[in-house]
Amino acid sequence: FDRVVLNPWVVQSGQVGLVSGDLSTFAAGASFVYRATVPATADEYSEAVYSAAFNPVTALQVFVRRRTSDLQRYGCHYNPRAGVTRWEIKLDGAVGAPVIASGLFPPPVPGDTIRIEAAGPEIRCFHNGALLLVVTNSVLTAPGQIGLVMSTMGLSGLPYPLRFAASWGGGSLP
Repeated sequence: FDRVVLNPWVVQSGQVGLVSGDLSTFAAGASFVYRATVPATADEYSEAVYSAAFNPVTALQVFVRRRTSDLQRYGCHYNPRAGVTRWEIKLDGAVGAPVIASGLFPPPVPGDTIRIEAAGPEIRCFHNGALLLVVTNSVLTAPGQIGLVMSTMGLSGLPYPLRFAASWGGGSLP
């Protein structure tokens, strides 16, 4: 990340900034960051590279089609919570934030890439270019905000600031 890249970004919640060039959070909870402009089409993607200093007990989610009226979005992430530890696609922001697809695959490590794509009703989650999860869902069909969430929800005693993403990309699918 650099300041030029972050300028079109909006921080919706949390204390977010740059530490050694990585997008980082400075306080507990969930920090939302999204691109100020919405892609031209509803066929969107969002991807991030995990920071070299990523803490594996935290969660990084990339999202697409975030609706401004109620903040629902499709999100792809690895859930590191005890008893869960799986990759998920969620309809986040919805009541109960339902998991609409999940699978048991190796967890991410620093330097890995996470990506979500929405093409028509198909939502896809990738880890290092490998397709992990696919689901058909038509709750969100219009172009929406794209971005990422850094989460330390339910965790305590973490050393802030926490570095999450070394880079991010997103926009309309080709």
